Amino acid sequence: MGKGKWEVYSNQIGGNKYYIVGRQVDDTKPAEMLNVEFRGRYMGDKSACKMVADEMNASPPSAELWIPVDEKLPPVGEMVAVTCVTKKGVRNWNRAFVDATGFWHGSGSMSGVVAWMPMAVYKG
Repeated sequence: MGKGKWEVYSNQIGGNKYYIVGRQVDDTKPAEMLNVEFRGRYMGDKSACKMVADEMNASPPSAELWIPVDEKLPPVGEMVAVTCVTKKGVRNWNRAFVDATGFWHGSGSMSGVVAWMPMAVYKG
């Protein structure tokens, strides 16, 4: 069992298409949501995201970028990338913000938010 190479994955959020870098956890199994780990930040530019994936494939593994919600929450009202896990164990990612009461608001189901990371804005 080995990990796959970093590739570009896409997601439709609020009518816009966003991209993130991911790879298969076990390259002997299909690239389904339960078998993909995501890194980096949302990007609106697919070619820029591809460049990040290529850099990650060429460099040694970096530190974990996702921050577990039980360790720390993002600043109130700041839009971040989130990873959610459903009751059936299906993982997905989205963008969302947390309010002062700790309630998540996003474009999709926010049940089961387990981790977050800051989102980058493409500066081209």
